[in-house]
Amino acid sequence: MVSLTDKHKQTRLDWANEHAEDTFDEYIFSDYKRGKKPRRERDRHPPQILVWWAIGIDRKFKPVVIDGTLTGDKYLKLLRTRLPRKNGRPWIFQHDGATAHRAKKVTEYLDQHDIEHVRDWPARSPDLNPIENAWTIVNRGVFQRDPKTPKQLKEALWAAFEGVK
Repeated sequence: MVSLTDKHKQTRLDWANEHAEDTFDEYIFSDYKRGKKPRRERDRHPPQILVWWAIGIDRKFKPVVIDGTLTGDKYLKLLRTRLPRKNGRPWIFQHDGATAHRAKKVTEYLDQHDIEHVRDWPARSPDLNPIENAWTIVNRGVFQRDPKTPKQLKEALWAAFEGVK
């Protein structure tokens, strides 16, 4: 459970009020997680991998495995290769306030390519992002497969991603 200060609560309320009329149909929600097999008694060091993913109301993107830590450079490379072109269809890109997301080169790239993005996502607000529900489905799928190695974990993740509708 994420603990919220009074400031967090007020920021969330302000954000929700400001966006109360939004349908979010044009949003692409993104997030990255450290994919890992749930720890059990016998698992001293369960396999882990870092994965970025994005979804929209009528689309889901292919997940990306990130080696090591997500840096501004890695995130920028990911966005250059994974974000769709507008092609006449408007959309708004959501990502949270993680350090890599706020890197100057990332913000400049989004601005230079006329990619509208949420700049004021409230801190400590994963419950506002629908991708968190999709991650829950993915986690359940991984748990059912009980991977023992990083390779098995990747295979379980890919299969679980395919199961998200």
